[in-house]
Amino acid sequence: DNSIMSARDTFKPKADRPDTTPPPVGGRQGGEDCATATPIAAIPYSDTGTTLGYLDDYDPGPDGAGCPYAASAASDVVYSYAAAADISLTIDLCASGYDTKVFVYEDTCADPPAFCDDDGCGATYRSIMTVAFTAGHTYYIVIDGYGGESGAYDLQITEYIPPTGACCVDLVCTATLMQADCEAAGGTWFEGETCPAFACPVIITDCPAGTTLYGQPVQTPEQAGWSIGVSDT
Repeated sequence: DNSIMSARDTFKPKADRPDTTPPPVGGRQGGEDCATATPIAAIPYSDTGTTLGYLDDYDPGPDGAGCPYAASAASDVVYSYAAAADISLTIDLCASGYDTKVFVYEDTCADPPAFCDDDGCGATYRSIMTVAFTAGHTYYIVIDGYGGESGAYDLQITEYIPPTGACCVDLVCTATLMQADCEAAGGTWFEGETCPAFACPVIITDCPAGTTLYGQPVQTPEQAGWSIGVSDT
């Protein structure tokens, strides 16, 4: 969670730091800074390269905007993407060869960045995040490192497609939708299920004394053996 600074932001045992290795041959390689950023022409996008030998051009530290980890002294490289339409992208550095950080600037490379990630890949200390890009803006993707670390990176950028699920309105499975669309229609969303096969359950939110369901009295939460939840009948 990028909203909480963990202990690894201030100390990481040397043994946990993977060795850096040269990048595979053939990578297009990110640019030195935002002015020389390597353009991303289309999504999906894949590239390999190295931050070794590059300058530390960008160094955002804690700013209250999703970048709680400490500023680094690591070298970095930059890619640019001009969004022609609204799109959510997953920026993935999980296969990289060192402890990465990644952040994204919108239109200009002035702090604070719009999006940041440090250890989204988990215990490997690599970075991954999914962010929403808005049409008409240019985004600068900066591949950086923790502390002073640099090395070979593997960049994968793909479009994020939200999961779908059954949308139930008044106990009727109306359509298979994304969660936001279902909730906008006043429905209850069930991830991974599909309409019309899904049987919409009865959602019990309030049962005052004397309530009946299918001709039977329903006990209140205070009465023994019953709790508010989802009925399977």
